[in-house]
Amino acid sequence: MEPMSREDQNAIAGVLSGVAEHVRAEGGLGYLYRRWQEVAHKVQAGYDLTIDDYTNDLSTRDILARVLRAVSPSAGRAIEAAIEEADSVFRSATVPSERTVYGKPLDLDGWWWHRIPKRAGEELGEDLRKLGLEGG
Repeated sequence: MEPMSREDQNAIAGVLSGVAEHVRAEGGLGYLYRRWQEVAHKVQAGYDLTIDDYTNDLSTRDILARVLRAVSPSAGRAIEAAIEEADSVFRSATVPSERTVYGKPLDLDGWWWHRIPKRAGEELGEDLRKLGLEGG
């Protein structure tokens, strides 16, 4: 990816200042890229954790969305290109849901909150059933 302007770097730093310390310690935006790729591939392979783990993993994509809203259009296009493969893997490994997987009425507008893994493990499958959602 091309070097970003000072304004974009500052915008990213502003977003990341409000997230967990481990995100900043692990490398900021690069860590978020890698983490979202890991999440997408974990979902593709079969998600064996709980709904709490799943929603926590989805929050990684929320942070990336906040970064996208904070940077210039050119930086946004570069970031979108960097996460496009993981987004594609995640979409193909999930099915749409009219309701969010969070189970509570929050302002979760990202498309990823409306996706259920096709291959939900036993724990996640049970959690989804309790929420009235179909597991994969």
